[in-house]
Amino acid sequence: MRAATLFGTTTLLRAPLLRASLLSAAVLALAGCGHHSEACGADEAKTLVTKAIAEEIDKAVPGKIQSETPPPPPAPVPSADPGADPGAAAMPGQFVAPVAPPAPPAPPSVPHGTIRRLVDGIVVAIDDIRTNGSVGGKTACSASVSLRFPVAVLNAADAERRAANQTSLSELADAGEIDAKGDTYVAQVNYNIQETDDKSKLFAEVEKFNKLYDFAAEVVTANLIRPIVDSAQAANRSAQAAANAAQSELKAANLNAAKTDLQLAVQTINAVWQSLDPTVKQRLLPLQKAWWKQAVAQCKVDSAGTSTEPMVVAANEAECQAKANQQRASWLGKFRGAGGPGDAQSAQGQGGTLY
Repeated sequence: MRAATLFGTTTLLRAPLLRASLLSAAVLALAGCGHHSEACGADEAKTLVTKAIAEEIDKAVPGKIQSETPPPPPAPVPSADPGADPGAAAMPGQFVAPVAPPAPPAPPSVPHGTIRRLVDGIVVAIDDIRTNGSVGGKTACSASVSLRFPVAVLNAADAERRAANQTSLSELADAGEIDAKGDTYVAQVNYNIQETDDKSKLFAEVEKFNKLYDFAAEVVTANLIRPIVDSAQAANRSAQAAANAAQSELKAANLNAAKTDLQLAVQTINAVWQSLDPTVKQRLLPLQKAWWKQAVAQCKVDSAGTSTEPMVVAANEAECQAKANQQRASWLGKFRGAGGPGDAQSAQGQGGTLY
């Protein structure tokens, strides 16, 4: 569920001058050199306030789109031998590291012109203007600001919010204490106006964070977000599939490496066995068979709890058997050159304590 964030402001009967850190400014060059009204309700002031509000909505939309776009999946964590060279071919007995699949592409960005066209389609009306005081030529004002949206834009936003399991626009407005009147939403906005000393320009500063701007940005975002979400989800599915394929390839490669290790270990122990005196082999054969049954059973038990993936368990079991054969081959090598009954009896006595 994608959460909406509303920035509430306190309604004041007499709003003080807004601090610079909370302002968004617009400036208008005044025609001619005569006197122009500095009143809060002057046409020039309304024009600037309308422009500044549109800029605040415009600036809020990209951040909302980014916050509502699904993040890419985490990169796969290699489970191979950390000392293996990812770029090298696997040698017998060497586990291979996976080649990480490419990261999914960044979701497409919305052209600023597309955002601006939706913002420009909002009709702004400024009513119930109040002058709250003046300090140093700067006048503090407040007004009831109405934003009227195209009905199609509101319907599309509500449909998208339902699809995303978000609250309706009506509930969103209620949460922000915004008055809803059909296709129009109303809230108080505080602003300052100031004329330059030479009377050539008029400045208007509106509060940067207001519940009404945020509501409008949510409406615009809801009209733009669906293709971006769909694209991001498709890219994430593709990336996850590539990651799964890489992990499967890794598991298969590691299983093959483990089988190769076991094959080499078996060849080694067979070579040692064949090098023994026939009399020693005859004496050691029962002990050797018992050892092998025990080694297989022990490796099966030890490997069973290492993973829920059958290929990983099989690889661990093969590696365990390979190691057991290597150790046993080293032990059998001690009997090269032996041929007497005493040597064979000694081997039987040692065998049970080693495995």
